[in-house]
Amino acid sequence: MEEILHGMVKKLKLYFFILFLSLNKNLGTGPPNDRIKRIERDQRISILTYTIMAIISGTGIFLAIGFFVFNIIFRKHR
Repeated sequence: MEEILHGMVKKLKLYFFILFLSLNKNLGTGPPNDRIKRIERDQRISILTYTIMAIISGTGIFLAIGFFVFNIIFRKHR
């Protein structure tokens, strides 16, 4: 295999090509699985993280409502 880099032709190492061919082989006795194996497990977040995210979300909602009301009140002011 050859590579053209900055107008010069360079030979690539043979082991890259051999590695590529070895990765494409089907390892095992049968065809590969059609699906991804999913392992479901419950995860929890800490109360502190939940509280901080809830406070930030609530602050954003109140800011949006405040900006909306401000826009309605001063819509005729230019």
